[in-house]
Amino acid sequence: MFDIVSDAGLLFSLRGLKQINVKLCLISYYSFVIIKKIKIARHVMLITENCIIQSIKPNHVEDIYSLYCNEDVRAFLGGVPEKSYIYSSFDRMLQAPLPNSYFYISLKNKNEFIGLVSIDEYHEKTTYELSYQFLPQYWGKGYAFEVLLAIIHYGFFSLNLSKIVAETQTANVASCRVLEKLGMQKVKVLERFGHEQAVFQLLKTIEKE
Repeated sequence: MFDIVSDAGLLFSLRGLKQINVKLCLISYYSFVIIKKIKIARHVMLITENCIIQSIKPNHVEDIYSLYCNEDVRAFLGGVPEKSYIYSSFDRMLQAPLPNSYFYISLKNKNEFIGLVSIDEYHEKTTYELSYQFLPQYWGKGYAFEVLLAIIHYGFFSLNLSKIVAETQTANVASCRVLEKLGMQKVKVLERFGHEQAVFQLLKTIEKE
């Protein structure tokens, strides 16, 4: 369960289901909640059990920079990029049009930055990709699964995407397991950036009424 806050500051709590118009449905083998009449907002906040997921803002730049400079984080992502690339990438995230969405992830009770998750245009320009980077000290705690589940829901029912893909190196076993746990199916293995990559996808199987 999670909450959604829009630009207007309206909080839709999924803990009080009787207070708002919701419909429970099943996608793959996980339960999701559809929130009726919610507008797509450029600045979004999703609140899960342990995390706050919010659209990136200019003041997040140094945390994002530290994430991109972490060698463990970047082990399966092509290594640590140049400083200029990191800052120019951050500027592109801030300016990217919807449905491209970039989220700053922090712990709800400690206000600690833990990672970056995005939904953005995939390589062939016809699909949108779920991407994620989490700091190593927060691996293995279930945060990635919790956050990605909420963002997949947002992608399907607020951004109205019909399919979400994810790509990761086949050598990144932990990442592959998270994607499989989310219900994503491996549909392709290919060579990209000098490494074997696995492509996963999840289809939106239930529409809003």
